[in-house]
Amino acid sequence: MSGGPGRRRHVLLVTTRDIGQRATGRIVVLRTHAEALAALGHEVTVAVVAPRPPEDSGWTRRFRTVHVRSPRLPSAAGSALRALTTGRGSLNEALFVDRGVRRRVGALAGETGADLVVLDSLRLAGAVADVRVPVVVDLDDLLSVRYERLRTTARSDPRAVLGFAAARIPAPLRGPAARAAVLLLGWEARRMAVREQQVSASADAVSLVSRSEAALLSERTGRDVAWLPPAVPVPAKPVEQRDGLVFLGGLDYLPNLQALRFYRDEVLPRLDAGDPRHVLHVVGHCPDDVRAELDVPGIVLHGYVDDLHAALGRRLLVAPLVAGGGVKLKVLDGMAHGLPVAGMPGAFEGLGLPDGLDLQADDGAGLAALVRELAADLERCRAVGLEARSVVRREFTTEAAARRWGALLARLP
Repeated sequence: MSGGPGRRRHVLLVTTRDIGQRATGRIVVLRTHAEALAALGHEVTVAVVAPRPPEDSGWTRRFRTVHVRSPRLPSAAGSALRALTTGRGSLNEALFVDRGVRRRVGALAGETGADLVVLDSLRLAGAVADVRVPVVVDLDDLLSVRYERLRTTARSDPRAVLGFAAARIPAPLRGPAARAAVLLLGWEARRMAVREQQVSASADAVSLVSRSEAALLSERTGRDVAWLPPAVPVPAKPVEQRDGLVFLGGLDYLPNLQALRFYRDEVLPRLDAGDPRHVLHVVGHCPDDVRAELDVPGIVLHGYVDDLHAALGRRLLVAPLVAGGGVKLKVLDGMAHGLPVAGMPGAFEGLGLPDGLDLQADDGAGLAALVRELAADLERCRAVGLEARSVVRREFTTEAAARRWGALLARLP
């Protein structure tokens, strides 16, 4: 696909993540933006706001990539203190934007001849000042909603607040750091709600990855909010549906670990661990301590695999995700490979799937019953899997993303 509405644009995509790193959900979204804009014929420069320069990778070679040094600790601490005392800005923004970042991003916009700036999440919403070109802020998730949910989760597991950041904090300090983060969640959730309104009013366009959250923000603000979900590759052929269930996701990510614990405690006891159709095959990085915890009859931990297509060749994908928000890539990956997906409601949030594809249950007993029903009906699994694959091809590919970006650009000044 080439060409798009209007002239060829020079796009400056400002991110807080190196898109060449391990493919987290957010990185896949950012890659989707870059690929969709390039598919429309636009020139994309990626500016990464981070402590260290991005590493050389196929992505940095494909798209011109430059480094913007994120605020050093004294600057970030000062910004955070001002946010707490004045009620302006947010703690998220304090970590990524200061005067130095604004100056550097402004200079890059001039150097690259940018006539469109795309900002990665609300954290970078203040990274442009006096830039006289259209600005699109991809909010990712509604952080005000996510943080309210985290407050509930944190009551039973404070480490959930830290997410991937936990790995960068020494083990003895993780508990105190998590408790401190919990104390700030309520304040930050309220600030984020205000900032989401302000950014929606000031930016030329805003977007979200979740269809339902885009509708919610549009209702709150009275303006159009674009839906820009991630794209996933659709293999040439669907998988061969062999006996067994599959879960996809690294277990160094706490929401995935919480999902597997829920499955072990609430779903597995209601299945027949000796029936090959009921055995759950877990595909994704598995730390040693987690392996010891989850290596039980009825669950097989495969760890990282090179051939994802072969590993997904099971009867259905199970997504017992207890936390909602955003778009779950594991669900899209399973559907793209021709698998039906059975899960908790949080697995399907934001996707807007047609009736019959969001095979969900409200509790462990209901999910176990659904799994037993599907595992016993190969023909239904094949039919639902092929329909799911068709939906992914229509809605969640780079071509679909390019169409959405084309419509967004057509509305810009």
